[in-house]
Formats: sequence, structure tokens, C-alpha cells
Amino acid sequence: MNALQGGGSTETYLKRYTGFAILGVSSGDEADDDGYSTGQRQNQKIKPRTQFWADTVIADLPEHASDREKAEAIAAALIAQWKRKNTFRQLANEWDRRENIIEGERGLEGKHPDLWEDVAHAYEERASQLREAERETMPEVN
Repeated sequence: MNALQGGGSTETYLKRYTGFAILGVSSGDEADDDGYSTGQRQNQKIKPRTQFWADTVIADLPEHASDREKAEAIAAALIAQWKRKNTFRQLANEWDRRENIIEGERGLEGKHPDLWEDVAHAYEERASQLREAERETMPEVN
């Protein structure tokens, strides 16, 4: 790894773990081994993790962005995710994937209740739209 790659790697690491700290979540691993330094995980299928999704959201923010600004960006990204879902099942699955970011005292619900309310309201609104659309497309039973 050259110096430029090392700097990029360090920056990515710091953004990731800053996001984790802000949202109060962990990577689920005891050690960060994304580089497969031991070689033991190379042949295993790696599951995408919610935290990496949050990393991509906050990666576009300025380096000096506050915790609140990062939480606002994540809330806005969640709301945008809800709007892109075409079925209630897709929407519910998306909530489940992001649950550790949204719910509980370590997620938006506990740290930024006003943002949690915005996210939950947008979810319910989209769920209502999708349920109505699904009812309209169901064949009538005589």
C-alpha cells in the first residue's frame, strides 16, 4: 500500500467509525478485517452491513460536519429510500435492514427523536400509499 492509498484507507476508516459512534452502532465484528489481513475470510461470502450504508451517506459531508448534520443526512437518505420502494414488502424489508440505525436509544429514536419522527412519519405515509395501490390492483372477489 502506498502513502496515498494509506491516507485514503485511514480517511475511510475514520469516517466509518465516526458514523458508528454517532449512531451508537457496532460493525458486528470484534476486529476490523476488511482488508482480509489474515486471509481466512477471503472465500467466505461477506454480508453487506447497514453501517457501510451509513458510511456512504456521511462520506459526502464536509470533514467538519457535526453529529447532528450527519444524523440529518442519514434521516434524509432513509426518507429517500422509502420513496423508492414499489411494494409494501420492499418498504418493510428496508426498515428491517436499517432498524439498528433507526430504533432504540442508540439510533435516531434515542439520539435525535425529532429526526426519528420524520423518518417514521415518512415510512407510514409511504406504507399507506403502497397499501392503497396494492388494494387497487387486487382482483375483486365476488
